[in-house]
Parts: sequence; C-alpha cells; structure tokens
Amino acid sequence: MYHIGQNVTHPMHGAGQISGMIEQRSAQGPRMYYILTLQQGGLQLYIPCDGCEKAGLRPTITRQEAESLLQALPALSAESNTNWNQRYRENMEHLRSGDPRQVALVIKSLLAREEKKQLSTGERKMLTTARQILVTELAVAMDCTVQQAEGLLRAALA
Repeated sequence: MYHIGQNVTHPMHGAGQISGMIEQRSAQGPRMYYILTLQQGGLQLYIPCDGCEKAGLRPTITRQEAESLLQALPALSAESNTNWNQRYRENMEHLRSGDPRQVALVIKSLLAREEKKQLSTGERKMLTTARQILVTELAVAMDCTVQQAEGLLRAALA
C-alpha cells in the first residue's frame, strides 16, 4: 500500500516518512510492519502493513490542500460544549479521525476556550498534541521547517 520514502500521517502522532519495512514474528506467525519515522523527534513507529488502514495511516496532504486548509481556518466555527467530559470526548474523536480540518477545529476551539477560561491540564496536552499533528503535516506538505509551519498556523489563526 505504501512505499519506502513516502510521506504519511498518523492520526495521533503527525507526519512522518516510511523509512523501511521489517518482518516480526508473533504468536500468529510472521507479520510485516512499516517503519514510520516521525518528522518531529525522530520517533519510530512500527505499523502492521495489513493494519495501517485501521491505525488511520494515510498519505500526507498536498501543498494545495495545506494552503486551502490555512485559508479556510479563520472561517471554521469553533463551537465548544460546556461539559468538560463531553468536550474532551468530542475533541478526541476529531483527532482520531485523522482529518486535518478536524484537527484544526480542535486547535481553534481549544484556543477560543483558552481566551475565556484557563484550560485544564488534559485540554492543554490535547492542544499541544493537536498542534504537533497539524504542524508536522503542514511542514511536510509545504516543504518547510516545523517552525515555519508553526508560524503559518499562527498567522492563519490570528
């Protein structure tokens, strides 16, 4: 499905590159895994080749899609549930979807909430995770550094 050198995005870890494949033995027998090297931090994830769809792995968005997302970001409506537990579950669903627009929505809604009231520790961590996911994907799509992508995101949110 994917090839070595291809840029892909994991819904909970952000963008990276398929750096190799490896066979691992398990109770069910040998199984092939993609080695995904994440852009930020160089962390390596082993994703089963036959389970990458279930894991949410997908090709990274294109430059055109990234530019479109940044342009659409100011218009995204950041609705926020008042119940912390419900809000947290909804935001986690958005993150797990792997859709960059949904991740951007999480960022926007948490930033809007932060302006009104201090975020809880869990929500601050979620905001950091969402930013990392989106910024690494933007960096790969726009062929720029993570710092430059962070600047583009900040400008779009301003």
